Amino acid sequence: MLRHSLPLAAGLLWLLSPQMPAGAADTHDAITAAVTSAARPEADTKQDENRKPAQVLEFTQVKPGDQVVDLIPGGGYMTRLFSKVVGAQGHVYAMVPTEILSMRKTADEAVKDMAASPDYPNVTVLRQSIEAFSPPEPVDLVWTSMNYHDLHDSFFGPADMKKVNKAVFDALKPGGSYVVMDHAAEPGSGRTAQSCRQPQGEGVRSGDPRQDRQVHLPFPQAHGGRGEVGAVVLVR
Repeated sequence: MLRHSLPLAAGLLWLLSPQMPAGAADTHDAITAAVTSAARPEADTKQDENRKPAQVLEFTQVKPGDQVVDLIPGGGYMTRLFSKVVGAQGHVYAMVPTEILSMRKTADEAVKDMAASPDYPNVTVLRQSIEAFSPPEPVDLVWTSMNYHDLHDSFFGPADMKKVNKAVFDALKPGGSYVVMDHAAEPGSGRTAQSCRQPQGEGVRSGDPRQDRQVHLPFPQAHGGRGEVGAVVLVR
């Protein structure tokens, strides 16, 4: 069943209201603690002004105890945040595609170091083909940020998106969410990358996935000024 959709601003006002349910209050506190954690490296916190971590985490609806996959985690910016939000009862799988490792053997170094740190004991690094993605347990959330358009590019094969999206949905618990954040090129930039691609119509399960909510986040300079950032949530 689809969850109720809310615009981001309205959703945040509800989450911060005095009538906030206990579970939502716990989640909000966990997100605040994650963002302000002293374990986060300076390289991450310097990005916060542009990447708006609290707003993004609220939008994903991640909560304590969840199992999460950070698909193509890069330097682990979101992996660290998810780790702190889900806590000791949850787990985060940082999935580094072997397609990336074949191009850059050190692509998993940042998340590998993180998983070895006592600050992030609930992080496991996975190394699998993007088309054969399969975490060791069903998960509540699969997240990918600023990567979905890359899967269509030649250096990824390109990936067979029907296989990729089916693998993601097969990994989700019933009611689990597939959250794709991506950017659109700035108007007039002349960039030709496949921007702000979304999974609808790309062969998930026996038909298109059900879109739960979509938002264009109000920080166009996020992620290095690459243009407007948007996110879509698809529910199994």
